[in-house]
Formats: sequence, structure tokens, C-alpha cells
Amino acid sequence: MRVSAAAVAIAVTLLACDPSPEPAPGTAAASLRAVVTHPRATLTTLDADTLADSARVTRLMPAPDGGAVAYMLDDPARARHGVLAVVTPAADRPRMVWPDEVRDAWWTTPQTLAFTTQAGARATVDVRADSFDVAPVLDSLPMSPPAAAAPPGDDTPARARVTAYVDSVYVQPGGQPTSADLRYQVRHVLVSPDHTLAAVYVAGSDAAGHTVNPAWYVVDPRTGAVFPMDQVVGPVAELPQAAGAWTETGQFLYAKGLRLWEAAFTMR
Repeated sequence: MRVSAAAVAIAVTLLACDPSPEPAPGTAAASLRAVVTHPRATLTTLDADTLADSARVTRLMPAPDGGAVAYMLDDPARARHGVLAVVTPAADRPRMVWPDEVRDAWWTTPQTLAFTTQAGARATVDVRADSFDVAPVLDSLPMSPPAAAAPPGDDTPARARVTAYVDSVYVQPGGQPTSADLRYQVRHVLVSPDHTLAAVYVAGSDAAGHTVNPAWYVVDPRTGAVFPMDQVVGPVAELPQAAGAWTETGQFLYAKGLRLWEAAFTMR
């Protein structure tokens, strides 16, 4: 017997609205009260081309200021993998930076995107320029972003809170399903730059190890409040783990199918 949709909805409501510990007297720290998501950009086209239905975003890399968003995608129908593209507020559609086999990409400034290819090429591009002039560079550009540019890592309090939340929603005490075929687990935790919130990626897996039904949650580790952000019933490629990221300004962006979404948080 599977957990019914009604039961999950009730559990989500109860857990999200469950009174959380208030900050200690004398503190003025705001706590998470609500989360709302809205679409930010459609990614079905690239320059003047329409992507195949099988194309999917594999990784998201927002600029530090939250303006431009670089992303990588695979387009199996056209045998293209590791395509690098960018969407900016000034452009009416996404633009391609490099056609395939990109190994890694990162921002060196809010407008300069650096990237490396599987073949060992290194280059940068000004994403705000009217036309992209990819500038090859020598070995002075590393093959991967500097360690200091990496996002904050896992957070044990956030992981523990969402683990308990998921175990309750899906009726799996101690992480072991009692009636459903799938076991849901926390797969990844991304802490916001100011360390006040954490975005948590959860997905289910069956006995054969197939991973499905991905979801993003947001948790306030100080109070234990957990709110669902988005979810998909189906393959993880529709809501990939690597296609979710914080900006340095505190926005959380994620790709769902071929659409870019943004989550807005109410703190008080």
C-alpha cells in the first residue's frame, strides 16, 4: 500500500505549520514563515534554435549578483552533451556560450564567465556583451573553479531536520519504509550564503537503486521550520540536484524541466 496523496498533504501542512522554537529572548533574528516559487525564464530555445523535447538542464550556475544565470544542458536527440548557455535579464532568450563538451564553468566577476572543455581548452566570455567574443586563455586559468568559489557544503542540523520531516511524511520510521515501495532520503544540502537557510534535495529510490520523485525543500535550521519548494513525480532529470543553487544575494534558483524557477522567502 502506498502513502496516499491526501495523507502526504496533511502531513506536509501539519509539519510546515507546526510551532517552532522561537529565538532566544533578546535576539532579533527573523525566522522562515513562507516560501513562494515563480518561473523566471523559459529555456526551450537557445539563440534562434528550439531545443529537442529530450533536452534537459544538468547544472545551474547563477552569477554572484543573481542577474545572469549560466547553465549546462544535454540534448541527446542532437548528440550534444555539456552545452554551455546563459540567460541574462537584458536578453529576450537564452544564448549559447559553447556548443558541447564543457567540463566546468564558473564566474570570475558578475559578468565574466570562465569555462573549460573536456579537450582541455580554457576560455572566458563577457555575458553582457551584445555578441559573445569567447577569449581563449592559457594555463593561468585553472581547470576547475578555485576552492574559495565553491558553495557552502552540507549542514548537519538542516539534514537532520529534513530527514525527520521526510520520514514522517512518507511513514518510514528510522528511514525504513513500512508499506511503500520507495525509500525517501536527503541527497544534498545547500546552505545559503548568510547561513540562515538551507535548500535540501530529497529523492526516493527503489530496491534496485533507481532514483525518482525528486523534491526541493527549504529549512530554517534555527527553528526547525521546513517548507516544500517544488517536486516532480517521475525521473530526477526533470528536477536535477546539480541544477539548484544560491546566489550571493540570497536567491535560490533551480531548473525544472526546461524552465528556470526562483524561490522567494518570507522572513519575520
